[in-house]
Amino acid sequence: MEDWTSASPPAWASSVRVSPVLDAVARALQLDDVEKQHLFALAKPQQQPARPTTIEAPRPGLLAMLANIRNVPAVLLDHRLDVLAMNTLGQAFHVEIDAVSTDRQNLARYVFQSAAARAFYIDWAESGREIVGMLNLSASHHPQDADLTELIAELSESDEDFRRWWRDRDVFRPRHGTKRYRHPLVGDLELGYEAFNPIGDEDQLLGIYTVEPGSSSEDALARLAGP
Repeated sequence: MEDWTSASPPAWASSVRVSPVLDAVARALQLDDVEKQHLFALAKPQQQPARPTTIEAPRPGLLAMLANIRNVPAVLLDHRLDVLAMNTLGQAFHVEIDAVSTDRQNLARYVFQSAAARAFYIDWAESGREIVGMLNLSASHHPQDADLTELIAELSESDEDFRRWWRDRDVFRPRHGTKRYRHPLVGDLELGYEAFNPIGDEDQLLGIYTVEPGSSSEDALARLAGP
């Protein structure tokens, strides 16, 4: 099986003075901070065999914060995009996220292996490319993570779009933005999002959605949340 998770590092990557060289390359290519970190991660020696990476359990405080967010969806992910926790509205919002056959919810499997997700994300291709970019970034920082390697291989084999976008080697780290959705129960929504890495748990990603007050999207979320 082809290894989709890493490319052969350039010859200069083994140089003792690799950082100044990489700095010069990054400046010449006008890389942003995320792309520069990705370049540096790819240049690190990879001497250890693939092995599962232990995921830290979510802090009780983070879980309590998610439970206290009731008016918008919120989700906590690990670097493989496994769902570590989700508030009640987040579960109702992500249509059929449990339908993908696996022992845990995973956002990448949901996006690429669920027909419901392709209808749910109005701009599905944009969201799909972002998911691939997030996994590409994670793969460079966790090259020995056997579970991540298996996930990427699985998605590469099962989905042509994933396979094509993976080969582009683009990276993506979500910070904030706006997305459009089509929920089968409450119709079309436009929501913002803010994404954070909790301090001390940088391999986790906290995503909190936002909604314009008085908008039809706010009304739709209220209906979805119920009484």
